[in-house]
Amino acid sequence: LAIRKSIDVLQPQMSAAYVMSSPYPTQILFNSGFDDALDCGVDLDVLFTAALPESVEIYSYDQTHASAGDIDRELHKAGHIKSFFVVNLWMKESNRGRILIGFNDHLRFTERVRDYLHAISNSVSVVIDKQLLLSQLQASLDRTSALYQSGRALTEATSPQQILDAVVQYLIEQEIELAFIALLETPTWHDINAMATIEASWHFEASRMTLNATHSPMWSLLSSSHVLIVNDTAEQHEPIANLGIRSLVVIPLKVPNRVIGSILIGSPEPYHYTQDRMGLYESFAESASLSLEASYLFKQAKRRAHQLETSAEVAQQIGQLLNLDNLLRSVVELIKESFDYDHVQIFLMDISHVFAELKASTDTVGPQLLAQNYKFA
Repeated sequence: LAIRKSIDVLQPQMSAAYVMSSPYPTQILFNSGFDDALDCGVDLDVLFTAALPESVEIYSYDQTHASAGDIDRELHKAGHIKSFFVVNLWMKESNRGRILIGFNDHLRFTERVRDYLHAISNSVSVVIDKQLLLSQLQASLDRTSALYQSGRALTEATSPQQILDAVVQYLIEQEIELAFIALLETPTWHDINAMATIEASWHFEASRMTLNATHSPMWSLLSSSHVLIVNDTAEQHEPIANLGIRSLVVIPLKVPNRVIGSILIGSPEPYHYTQDRMGLYESFAESASLSLEASYLFKQAKRRAHQLETSAEVAQQIGQLLNLDNLLRSVVELIKESFDYDHVQIFLMDISHVFAELKASTDTVGPQLLAQNYKFA
């Protein structure tokens, strides 16, 4: 508002201003009075971005003395624009914005007008510089808070779904509408028979889906070794766009000695992910990988302890049961229950060591096979 009031002192018929500071997108501060110019084919992007002559901070256009430069050529499309000023805005010694001021009447570029525009440029640059600094500070605080909250959630996570819940709750932006975690079933993404399973999902109907390099269009992206951002899959990954994912981020999960899998977050619409978000995802990936690895090692240890416990129980029953048939029936039932197998069978070699004879089975057809003295060579 203050910028516009300062410019309105010159009584222009049109004015606009923008600022840009990476990693933040361009911000149009205001834009008024350009409708007629746009109808004549004037491209504001050219006026905002065209290079000014070297060492020129304020560029003056006069319709009666137009040059062959990009700005003059663009303004010449609108015959009603007689005079035009382009004022660069400087932030931290870098050109980070521009003010456009146009008139339907001829206005002389006097020293007084030049000094006034310089004063506006200097004042605006200082104010915007401070605002951008505050925005960057706020973004840094938001990023730190997101990492703290998500890290805290990870310390209590014991499953892929709980890890994905932390992503959804603390990391994703409003535009993100789907996410899933795919865990490798093989040592690497590049094994001949490499496979992965979607172990957790959010707004993506594919839980427990098996993926592989041959039939999964997103395999090449999921196997990325670094955080991968695709702002519009329609440009280079049309098969993925056909799945309803137009933009995405892949967050690899890995520890020094093992590749674990990947997290994919995405949107059904194209979306520009900033480099600032990439840093946030990279930091989270390390913590999530360690959490998954700890969960994996805990489950391995628990499974091993269960195996030892079951083995001890089988050995105890062997000592208590003298009848071999009763012993084998107890063993197959114990193994099936303890290890959650679908079925268990025990075969023993006959006295000639030619045939393996079925001695115990948990199958529904087990009794029939036993009655037939089922065996095979």
